[in-house]
Amino acid sequence: MSDTKNINYEDTDRLARYVEASWGDHFSSPPKQRKTGLSFDVRTVGFYKEMAKLIGKTVPKAKRIADIGAATGRMTYELQGIYSNASFLVCDLSRRFVDFGAAIMTGEAIPKFVPIVATNAQKFTYVETPPKLFDVSKNMSKTAKIEFVACKAEQIAYPDEYFDLTLCLNVVCRHPHPLELVKHCAKLTAKDGYVCLASPFDWEDSPAPEGERFYTIKDCLSSNLKPVKLDSLEYVFRTSENRLVQYRTEIVIARKL
Repeated sequence: MSDTKNINYEDTDRLARYVEASWGDHFSSPPKQRKTGLSFDVRTVGFYKEMAKLIGKTVPKAKRIADIGAATGRMTYELQGIYSNASFLVCDLSRRFVDFGAAIMTGEAIPKFVPIVATNAQKFTYVETPPKLFDVSKNMSKTAKIEFVACKAEQIAYPDEYFDLTLCLNVVCRHPHPLELVKHCAKLTAKDGYVCLASPFDWEDSPAPEGERFYTIKDCLSSNLKPVKLDSLEYVFRTSENRLVQYRTEIVIARKL
């Protein structure tokens, strides 16, 4: 997610939450931290695995894939196993998120220690990077090409109608102008390509004006997007050190007309 008001996505405690949400299953057993007593909840990563299955069944082929608001890139990690010859763009507003994803997926400059959520006043603590995170790069397709970019969606330096598949997952309700973001996703997508959107409709801290909010996933689609698949998945995220929220995220995969 990006562009949420009053939230700094460069903060270490924010990165710690996304490490859990995206890569918690790569820690050997959900780690109970000796200092804090807090354990990871590995349900947080289930969304990405199930989402990849859903996309793989709905989108028969894709050579150019963009993940907008990709956080640390877990969705691309799952999809490169399906579209092994594709070119991927991993894009997020947060430089720290993008750099973390790039490090573990390329195997270059992997940090010796990673931040994880804590229950103390500091909000996070550091642990040694688990071996499974070092192994992520070994599981990457040898033929997939992945570019990591830290920028806003509107700043993506690719021409219109370039991508076969554009993803924007759990981001639109965190954008100041969600409907414009969806239109931009459609603009980047080739004719007969696909746009995949997901949203839990959590507007509580959203910067979007009331008049630009929506409450069913189809309501955000621009006129040149035709739904081909509607579904929903559980999405679990740690909103604070002692609070895990279970969302039901609505999903649409739409074809660009």
